[in-house]
Amino acid sequence: MLSGLLPDIARDLGVSVPTAGTLTPGFAVGMVVGAPLMALLAGAGRGGRPYWCS
Repeated sequence: MLSGLLPDIARDLGVSVPTAGTLTPGFAVGMVVGAPLMALLAGAGRGGRPYWCS
């Protein structure tokens, strides 16, 4: 998802494209950790009722 935007991201951050490329694995790790966590908090496994409303 980020790979097509790397030149623009690198320019905005003032770094090289390979340096900006290190954001890609960080993004992937964030999605792997964050998506299940958000699903749990949103209550995807609890009949659609958010965790904080129980």
